[in-house]
Amino acid sequence: RRFQSRICTRSYTAEMALKSSLRPGCVSKHAPAPFRAGNISVRAPRLTVRAAQAGGFGEEVKKIAKKIQGSLPIIGLVSRLTAPDGGFDDLAYPEYARGVFDRSPPGMGAAMQQLEAKHGKMGTSRYVLLMTWMVKTGLPLVAPRDIVLAARRLRITQDLEVEIDRFEGAKLVARKKYEMVAPPDAKPADMAAVAVDAVATVAMGLKDGAPVPAGEAEGLAAIVSGALPEVSLEVARAAVADREKRAAAYA
Repeated sequence: RRFQSRICTRSYTAEMALKSSLRPGCVSKHAPAPFRAGNISVRAPRLTVRAAQAGGFGEEVKKIAKKIQGSLPIIGLVSRLTAPDGGFDDLAYPEYARGVFDRSPPGMGAAMQQLEAKHGKMGTSRYVLLMTWMVKTGLPLVAPRDIVLAARRLRITQDLEVEIDRFEGAKLVARKKYEMVAPPDAKPADMAAVAVDAVATVAMGLKDGAPVPAGEAEGLAAIVSGALPEVSLEVARAAVADREKRAAAYA
């Protein structure tokens, strides 16, 4: 009985202490003393970030911030609705083609008509712009050789859906290497070279390194420059002129 009485007394005392501690402004003698830091000091760890030379760190931050903004529902939606290239998300082929038609520079439309009149079905915009879309959204994640190989297959099969699926799969695999950082940007000269070679393959049926006929060189440069805003007309012309130097680039 004494043992049970002690247990009941202690239980009652603990219960009263708990109730007293819950009352605002009231401190029970049974309540535990509040914790005081005393001589204990906690220092927050210091984090020092040094920017890379030539603004490299700043550019990486901008790219990552752009990805984060694009993942936000409202901002991503507004960007897709207002940006001609589809905003933050990966640019789909139909959106890209529509954007090219909306902002095509003078001379591109005539060059496209001449290409189609000369080479028929494979010279139409649906095949030509598919190649420039792969260059714009694929480089440097997808190897230039894979884009040119897609042009070779497309000229035979004429199956856009299969090549788009294959291309998207290759890009998805390559992107896993850049889960924590943004992938590097492609250089305009590289974009022009691959685009010229891919269009020359799918539309004109030229072999690797075969020169573009003189009467079609300027039109091809106008198409590549018009389909890729990053590529100036001068850079596109240089890529057409140097095509023979890339004979072994896709072997």
